[in-house]
Parts: sequence; structure tokens; C-alpha cells
Amino acid sequence: MLRQGKLETSKAKAIARVGDSETRKQLLEDAISYNLSLNEIKRKIKEIEQQSKSESPSLKDQVDDTFQRFKKAKVWDDPKKKTKVEKLLAQLEALMKNDNEVK
Repeated sequence: MLRQGKLETSKAKAIARVGDSETRKQLLEDAISYNLSLNEIKRKIKEIEQQSKSESPSLKDQVDDTFQRFKKAKVWDDPKKKTKVEKLLAQLEALMKNDNEVK
């Protein structure tokens, strides 16, 4: 659309930042169909981001987020926390081992 002159570079860059491909495609179509201004596009992107934040994250997303925060945490500096982490890790490993045996 950019190459065809149907959309300005600034608008295309804003739309390109939308993570979900279906949402990005719909926003692109709306921007062209309704000749949305850059400010209108940015407002729609904010609405999309707020809507996605209000939806509860999937279990996988929660695990990914927790793991990222865990890697940055200083839990191994505290002996009590380190012991808890070791127990939790053993439980997770056992859970995954049992899951692999079932399959």
C-alpha cells in the first residue's frame, strides 16, 4: 500500500508496530478505506493495546512473563527463596516428566 501511494510512510510505520497480524491488517484496511489521519491511527492503536491488556493473558504468556521476571530477580541471593525455587523447579520437572511419559 505504501509503494502504491495509498498510505503515507508515517502511517505505515505506526500500523507496522501492531503485533497481531490480523489486527494490523484490519487497521491498514480501515486507514485506507476511511482515510484516517495519523492521530486517528495512533488513537486506534492505543485502543487496541488497552483492549489487549484488559484481556487476561494466556497461561503460556503468564509462564513466559514469569520466567522473564524470574531470570532478572535476585531470588538465589536469599537462601529461603532459593530453597523454595529449588522445590518448585523439581515439581515443574516432575510435572513435565509425567506429561512426557503419558504421551
